[in-house]
Formats: sequence, C-alpha cells, structure tokens
Amino acid sequence: MEPPKPGAYIRGVDSIVLAAKDGIVAAVFTIGDLSAVMILSGKRFYTYSDLDSVLFSKGESVKAGMCIGVSRRRRIDFTVTNKNDRYFWPDQYLDCRTEFKKSK
Repeated sequence: MEPPKPGAYIRGVDSIVLAAKDGIVAAVFTIGDLSAVMILSGKRFYTYSDLDSVLFSKGESVKAGMCIGVSRRRRIDFTVTNKNDRYFWPDQYLDCRTEFKKSK
C-alpha cells in the first residue's frame, strides 16, 4: 500500500476559501457533486478540493488572500505539489485550524 500523501484537511463548514499564493488558475474540475481548483504559482500547484463552489475559471489570475471558493458542508482538502507530482507539506501556507493527514 502506498503511504498517504502530505496534505491538510481544513474544517470548512460555511467557510470562504482564500488563495494561499498569487498565481494562475490551472484547472477547475468536479469530483462527484463537489468542485476543486488548482492554482499554479511559480513551480508549485496549490489544490483545494471538496468545495461547493469555485469563483474563478481556468486561466484567471488570483492574488494571495482572494476568495477563490466556498465550502458549506465539509472539510477542504488542501495539497501542494510540483509538475512531477511531488507533494510538499502545506503547513507553511495555512493560517487556520487544520487536521493533517496521518500515516497508518
């Protein structure tokens, strides 16, 4: 079994989601009835998933601290990766209460 990837779960009931870094929206996609947004900043992708709505479209610029989406029902899954799919611990980008994914 593959070990869990570094990431953070952010409690997001009735919460706005703010961009961690300046960047360009690289992708917006749906997973079931929820949405996700991936922002490219420099050489890293900042991905926010399990969102109820995303406020930007692919190709748009975002600034750190801008509202990029809304989470009404559950936690937000936040990950930081590079183009080679290497994961980075996201704690340095968070200014909120988080629940880090734990190894089994």
